[in-house]
Amino acid sequence: MENNPIQWGNPASRPAYGHSQSRHSTRTRPQKLIDRARGISEPQGQFYDDMIIVEAERMTREQPTFGQGDNLHLAEFNKPIGRVYHPDGSVTENVTKVLVVKRPDSTVKTSYPITDEYAQNLLNQ
Repeated sequence: MENNPIQWGNPASRPAYGHSQSRHSTRTRPQKLIDRARGISEPQGQFYDDMIIVEAERMTREQPTFGQGDNLHLAEFNKPIGRVYHPDGSVTENVTKVLVVKRPDSTVKTSYPITDEYAQNLLNQ
């Protein structure tokens, strides 16, 4: 960890924010997300602005978790923060929610934009 310290506030800090930026950032090619969505049959979110990664983590610091066995958190924004690529090839633009998955030490395993429907399904599990 000494060679790669946690850098809170830097969305590229993998120790702090997991693979949020490497898999869901503005730099991720759309075709890569489309292929991943089809390949694993799960929607794939992409941020419009990588600083939302930082904001979503901050919003969920004091928030209770939900989900079965995971440290899941939901950050809700009052503005569009990203898009979601679906396995059928469709795209939902202007989503306003981010799923944040944290490790036991409160660092982020991953975070990504999700649709309202996906958020509701997670909350109902």
